Amino acid sequence: MNTIDLFDLDSMRMIGSVAIINATPPQPSGGAVSPDGNTILVSCQTIGKVLVFNAADPYHPVQTPTVVNREPGFPHAVV
Repeated sequence: MNTIDLFDLDSMRMIGSVAIINATPPQPSGGAVSPDGNTILVSCQTIGKVLVFNAADPYHPVQTPTVVNREPGFPHAVV
């Protein structure tokens, strides 16, 4: 699926999902959250990019226009 699923780690329940836009087909394969929790990075190996999401509101992350290109290669994970 081309979404990011959101989980509440206290209850271990899925609380929602966010669609990945303008990256077809992204097929997300990995992700990381910044230490302050305000940014989510998602690797999309089939399009060779890392997408950036603003997670200032963790229940409603917003995809930013920022796309990190990795040349050459296909990012399989974000560390």
